[in-house]
Amino acid sequence: MIIKNIAFSVLLCLGIGISSVKAAEVESRIFNKGGIESWCNQSSPRQTVIYVDESIITQGDDKWARQLMNKIHFTPRERVQVVALRADAGTADQRFSLCYPDYSQAELEDLRRGQRISEFFTGTPMDQMRQAREQFDRGFRVALSSFIVKGQASGIAPVQTGPLPDKSIAEAMFYDEKRFATENGVSRLIIFSDMLQNSQSFQPTKENDPAASGIDAARKYAIRFNLAEVHVFGIGSTVPAGDPVNRKMEAFWRAFFLANGAYLEQFSNTLNLGDSRSIAVKRWRGALAVADMHSEVNLRIMTDESGVLVNSWLVVNNSGGLPLEGKEKCVESMCEITAKLRTDVGAFKRGDVLLLRGNAKEMKGALKDPTGAKFSDGKPAEYVIGLVRDDAARF
Repeated sequence: MIIKNIAFSVLLCLGIGISSVKAAEVESRIFNKGGIESWCNQSSPRQTVIYVDESIITQGDDKWARQLMNKIHFTPRERVQVVALRADAGTADQRFSLCYPDYSQAELEDLRRGQRISEFFTGTPMDQMRQAREQFDRGFRVALSSFIVKGQASGIAPVQTGPLPDKSIAEAMFYDEKRFATENGVSRLIIFSDMLQNSQSFQPTKENDPAASGIDAARKYAIRFNLAEVHVFGIGSTVPAGDPVNRKMEAFWRAFFLANGAYLEQFSNTLNLGDSRSIAVKRWRGALAVADMHSEVNLRIMTDESGVLVNSWLVVNNSGGLPLEGKEKCVESMCEITAKLRTDVGAFKRGDVLLLRGNAKEMKGALKDPTGAKFSDGKPAEYVIGLVRDDAARF
């Protein structure tokens, strides 16, 4: 009876009644039949996949859910999925999937001029958007609350002492790989978990090289993340935040994700995200040259409202990719991209500078060592790059 009372209190705090959880399946059917699904008819540059590790949800704990509701911002029509991560069994189970009801800035300007946005809506478009937003928010809260109720009812609690539990998070994501396809946009993964990979592929309490083990695990569980960004929170849920096990797990996962074409943005106890509500994406193809050698190169630039690069990558010869940080600045028809590599990848080093200039169709520039280092032949360590715009590409 105490557990039921706690569950009811938590659900009220999240803004819904306990009957809403029992009605989640009915709610989902209503959403699929209603106009809210039409928000997925136009593509978005990004999708967000939220994984929730059921094994670390404790009785009465809704702080993680509050972080998700209060700190995440979605772009117009962004596909949002909530997925149960069952690391003990190596499986994943979807709980929620809808597109965020919102208009782009261009559409809002059309609305202000009194133009009709879509033939799918009746009544005013803004009224329809608000109604769809209420349905989305309600479904999102129902999905998060279902974890809290189940965790409380089963009395699951994290392990604080003794042997670590057997968990294979990498395996669970491996069998869920189709979710990262680019049809719904570039993936942003938000994972609430302790990220303990305690299995045959890696045992954090033993003497080993976590980064090398992460690369080995990436070979075993070769997942096409398609240049995703990864945000992990919940670290310290099973072992204390400062424990060496967590430091080893961060090194393991940083290597694992990078080897599979994803970048670990954060690995912490609390969720920290930017407040951007609009993302633009540009894709380029071309060549990288040094001396007499030429390599195929692809560039994906994603920017927020101020031009800051978000989840942007340079890919050389279809490799795992070089994650970038920096900014794009455009004046009239001319643009400049100034960026740095975020980590070491093969011959390329963290801090190497990418400078590109051009217009909407072509860009030229170079990737070079900012310290003035030289190749063995005495020439500057610089790779010349030429690109043409190709937004039809899927990377």
